[in-house]
Amino acid sequence: MAKIVSHIPRKELLRCCEGPNYVLSTENDLPTPQFVELYRNACQAFTQHDEIAQLPNLLAARYLPVKRNELSYYLRVVHPVALDAIFSVLEAANLKPARAADDKFRNYAKRSLGLRQIIEGLNQVQHENIGSNSAAEALMSAGNSSAHQLNLIAEYNGSLEKRRLLALRIDGLPQPPC
Repeated sequence: MAKIVSHIPRKELLRCCEGPNYVLSTENDLPTPQFVELYRNACQAFTQHDEIAQLPNLLAARYLPVKRNELSYYLRVVHPVALDAIFSVLEAANLKPARAADDKFRNYAKRSLGLRQIIEGLNQVQHENIGSNSAAEALMSAGNSSAHQLNLIAEYNGSLEKRRLLALRIDGLPQPPC
């Protein structure tokens, strides 16, 4: 059985970037039953969010195919829900210290993401523009550009926190200092 700790020092947490990369793993790739259980619990917590559970059907109902900028938007919207699910599972297993009550990733499972309204709005815009995807693509592209610019501004101003949550390593990207 895995050793359960109540607090992992940041230095030790960052040390995991030296080990195997589990970011893109599925439950069949994980090394122990404990890893598999954590993975399953996180997946279950993520898919319990009403809008996440409905997302495949909402996307299937799109008037035109989903393009890159739109997909990037959806991934950005659901990412905090995934982080909340992962953090909640790790906290329950005492593998991560409990988050503060005002933590911005806490309780995303209870928040509305507005996905149904966005998708219905895009379908309406595309239908009114006689099947053209250009209006939706322009809207999503502008949103993605704005998000990237805000991240650059925050990083330049020094207000952007380290994005290496749990110091999970992704091959090919710069690694956090270990």
